[in-house]
Amino acid sequence: MPLLRRDAMLRVLAAALALDITGSVANVLELLATHAAKEPTLAILDNLETPWHAEPVKTEEMLGQLAGIDGLRLVLTVRGETPRVSGGAATLDDVPRLQPDDAKELFVREARSSLATDPALPELLAALDGHPLSIVLMAAQTDGRHDLAGLARDWQTRRAAVLHQPDSPRKTL
Repeated sequence: MPLLRRDAMLRVLAAALALDITGSVANVLELLATHAAKEPTLAILDNLETPWHAEPVKTEEMLGQLAGIDGLRLVLTVRGETPRVSGGAATLDDVPRLQPDDAKELFVREARSSLATDPALPELLAALDGHPLSIVLMAAQTDGRHDLAGLARDWQTRRAAVLHQPDSPRKTL
Protein backbone atom coordinates (compact mmCIF):
# COMPACT_ATOMS: atom_id res chain seq x y z
CA MET A 1 0.00 0.00 0.00
CA PRO A 2 1.47 3.36 -0.94
CA LEU A 3 2.27 5.66 1.95
CA LEU A 4 0.54 8.98 1.43
CA ARG A 5 2.19 10.98 4.21
CA ARG A 6 5.76 11.64 5.17
CA ASP A 7 5.10 10.74 8.82
CA ALA A 8 3.94 7.29 7.76
CA MET A 9 7.05 6.94 5.60
CA LEU A 10 9.26 7.72 8.60
CA ARG A 11 7.42 5.32 10.90
CA VAL A 12 7.54 2.45 8.39
CA LEU A 13 11.28 3.02 8.02
CA ALA A 14 11.71 2.94 11.81
CA ALA A 15 9.51 -0.16 12.12
CA ALA A 16 11.60 -1.95 9.47
CA LEU A 17 14.58 -1.36 11.77
CA ALA A 18 12.60 -2.69 14.79
CA LEU A 19 12.54 0.76 16.43
CA ASP A 20 9.75 2.20 18.56
CA ILE A 21 7.39 4.16 16.30
CA THR A 22 4.90 5.37 18.91
CA GLY A 23 6.58 8.63 19.86
CA SER A 24 6.63 12.01 18.17
CA VAL A 25 8.32 12.53 14.80
CA ALA A 26 11.27 14.10 16.64
CA ASN A 27 11.57 11.03 18.89
CA VAL A 28 11.47 8.64 15.94
CA LEU A 29 14.15 10.69 14.15
CA GLU A 30 16.28 10.56 17.30
CA LEU A 31 15.90 6.77 17.49
CA LEU A 32 16.90 6.49 13.83
CA ALA A 33 19.97 8.66 14.48
CA THR A 34 20.98 6.53 17.48
CA HIS A 35 20.52 3.35 15.47
CA ALA A 36 22.49 4.62 12.44
CA ALA A 37 25.31 5.86 14.69
CA LYS A 38 25.73 2.33 16.06
CA GLU A 39 25.03 0.46 12.83
CA PRO A 40 25.45 2.11 9.42
CA THR A 41 22.10 1.86 7.67
CA LEU A 42 20.96 1.95 4.06
CA ALA A 43 17.30 2.86 3.53
CA ILE A 44 15.67 2.44 0.13
CA LEU A 45 12.55 4.60 -0.14
CA ASP A 46 10.72 3.27 -3.17
CA ASN A 47 7.87 5.10 -4.90
CA LEU A 48 8.74 8.30 -3.08
CA GLU A 49 6.58 10.34 -5.44
CA THR A 50 3.48 9.21 -3.54
CA PRO A 51 4.14 11.03 -0.24
CA TRP A 52 6.05 13.78 -2.07
CA HIS A 53 3.11 14.64 -4.34
CA ALA A 54 0.76 14.58 -1.34
CA GLU A 55 3.01 16.76 0.87
CA PRO A 56 5.89 18.18 -1.21
CA VAL A 57 7.35 20.65 1.30
CA LYS A 58 6.94 18.40 4.35
CA THR A 59 8.36 15.38 2.51
CA GLU A 60 11.40 17.35 1.34
CA GLU A 61 11.94 18.60 4.89
CA MET A 62 11.77 15.01 6.19
CA LEU A 63 14.22 13.85 3.52
CA GLY A 64 16.60 16.63 4.56
CA GLN A 65 16.37 15.51 8.18
CA LEU A 66 17.00 11.89 7.22
CA ALA A 67 19.89 12.85 4.91
CA GLY A 68 21.48 14.71 7.82
CA ILE A 69 21.67 11.61 10.02
CA ASP A 70 25.24 10.33 10.27
CA GLY A 71 25.45 6.68 9.31
CA LEU A 72 22.17 6.69 7.36
CA ARG A 73 22.29 6.57 3.57
CA LEU A 74 19.19 6.98 1.46
CA VAL A 75 18.35 5.61 -1.95
CA LEU A 76 15.21 7.20 -3.34
CA THR A 77 13.24 5.92 -6.28
CA VAL A 78 10.97 8.47 -7.89
CA ARG A 79 9.01 8.51 -11.11
CA GLY A 80 9.21 11.89 -12.77
CA GLU A 81 10.81 14.94 -11.21
CA THR A 82 13.23 14.45 -8.31
CA PRO A 83 12.54 16.05 -4.91
CA ARG A 84 14.99 18.57 -3.51
CA VAL A 85 16.97 17.21 -0.58
CA SER A 86 18.76 19.80 1.52
CA GLY A 87 22.49 19.36 1.83
CA GLY A 88 22.73 18.07 -1.71
CA ALA A 89 22.49 14.55 -2.94
CA ALA A 90 24.05 12.47 -5.64
CA THR A 91 21.58 11.50 -8.33
CA LEU A 92 21.67 8.75 -10.89
CA ASP A 93 20.18 8.93 -14.33
CA ASP A 94 16.84 7.33 -14.96
CA VAL A 95 16.68 3.63 -15.66
CA PRO A 96 16.58 3.47 -19.47
CA ARG A 97 13.08 2.87 -20.77
CA LEU A 98 12.49 -0.07 -23.05
CA GLN A 99 11.22 0.48 -26.55
CA PRO A 100 7.75 -1.02 -27.20
CA ASP A 101 9.05 -4.18 -28.91
CA ASP A 102 11.57 -4.80 -26.13
CA ALA A 103 8.93 -4.15 -23.46
CA LYS A 104 6.62 -6.70 -25.09
CA GLU A 105 9.45 -9.23 -25.35
CA LEU A 106 10.28 -8.83 -21.64
CA PHE A 107 6.62 -9.13 -20.61
CA VAL A 108 6.04 -12.25 -22.70
CA ARG A 109 9.26 -13.85 -21.44
CA GLU A 110 8.24 -13.23 -17.81
CA ALA A 111 4.56 -14.13 -18.28
CA ARG A 112 3.87 -16.62 -21.06
CA SER A 113 3.79 -16.57 -24.83
CA SER A 114 0.03 -17.13 -25.09
CA LEU A 115 -0.46 -13.54 -23.87
CA ALA A 116 1.66 -12.02 -26.66
CA THR A 117 -1.40 -11.35 -28.83
CA ASP A 118 -3.80 -10.39 -26.04
CA PRO A 119 -5.65 -7.19 -27.06
CA ALA A 120 -5.08 -5.59 -23.63
CA LEU A 121 -1.28 -6.00 -23.74
CA PRO A 122 -0.40 -2.85 -25.73
CA GLU A 123 -2.38 -0.63 -23.35
CA LEU A 124 -0.82 -2.23 -20.26
CA LEU A 125 2.68 -1.85 -21.67
CA ALA A 126 2.04 1.77 -22.68
CA ALA A 127 0.88 2.53 -19.12
CA LEU A 128 4.14 1.09 -17.73
CA ASP A 129 6.11 3.50 -19.91
CA GLY A 130 8.88 1.02 -20.72
CA HIS A 131 9.97 0.73 -17.08
CA PRO A 132 11.62 -2.72 -16.85
CA LEU A 133 10.85 -3.50 -13.20
CA SER A 134 7.21 -2.49 -13.60
CA ILE A 135 6.92 -4.76 -16.65
CA VAL A 136 8.36 -7.72 -14.74
CA LEU A 137 6.05 -7.06 -11.77
CA MET A 138 3.02 -6.76 -14.06
CA ALA A 139 3.96 -10.03 -15.79
CA ALA A 140 4.07 -11.71 -12.37
CA GLN A 141 0.42 -10.74 -11.89
CA THR A 142 -0.63 -12.92 -14.85
CA ASP A 143 -0.34 -16.23 -12.98
CA GLY A 144 -3.62 -18.10 -13.29
CA ARG A 145 -5.14 -15.63 -15.78
CA HIS A 146 -6.34 -16.72 -19.20
CA ASP A 147 -6.25 -13.19 -20.58
CA LEU A 148 -5.28 -9.65 -19.57
CA ALA A 149 -8.72 -8.01 -19.51
CA GLY A 150 -9.12 -8.27 -15.73
CA LEU A 151 -5.56 -7.12 -15.11
CA ALA A 152 -6.14 -4.11 -17.38
CA ARG A 153 -9.29 -3.24 -15.39
CA ASP A 154 -7.34 -3.59 -12.14
CA TRP A 155 -4.68 -1.24 -13.52
CA GLN A 156 -7.30 1.38 -14.37
CA THR A 157 -8.58 1.45 -10.78
CA ARG A 158 -5.55 0.57 -8.65
CA ARG A 159 -2.53 1.68 -10.72
CA ALA A 160 0.82 0.86 -9.06
CA ALA A 161 -0.90 -1.13 -6.28
CA VAL A 162 -1.46 -3.85 -8.90
CA LEU A 163 2.30 -4.37 -9.07
CA HIS A 164 2.63 -5.19 -5.36
CA GLN A 165 3.27 -8.82 -4.57
CA PRO A 166 1.81 -9.56 -1.12
CA ASP A 167 3.98 -12.62 -0.56
CA SER A 168 7.17 -10.70 -1.33
CA PRO A 169 9.62 -10.28 1.56
CA ARG A 170 10.46 -6.77 0.25
CA LYS A 171 9.07 -3.89 2.30
CA THR A 172 7.96 -1.03 0.06
CA LEU A 173 7.96 2.42 1.59
